[in-house]
Amino acid sequence: MSYFTHVEYLDGGIEGAFKDVSVKKFVPRLLQCKGERHPRVFKVEMKPESVNLGDVYILDMDTKLYFWEGPECNVTERMKALEVVTNMRKAERHA
Repeated sequence: MSYFTHVEYLDGGIEGAFKDVSVKKFVPRLLQCKGERHPRVFKVEMKPESVNLGDVYILDMDTKLYFWEGPECNVTERMKALEVVTNMRKAERHA
């Protein structure tokens, strides 16, 4: 993990003889930033049970990114989530 500045865990794969990967339309996603010393970002289901007060969440709605920090989250989670949002805006949204 120390060699990479940005690691993102996503569903999917690459196109091959056994798997056909087609371009899909955008599907909204909810990302959870979790961890005390080395926070990581995971995709979670978009339902109320997925959200807790101790983590930071990013709601990706394609044209807009929503950032929510729980009142019990720590500083490292908050900083990692802000870094992810900034990278998403620069790399994926070109804004």
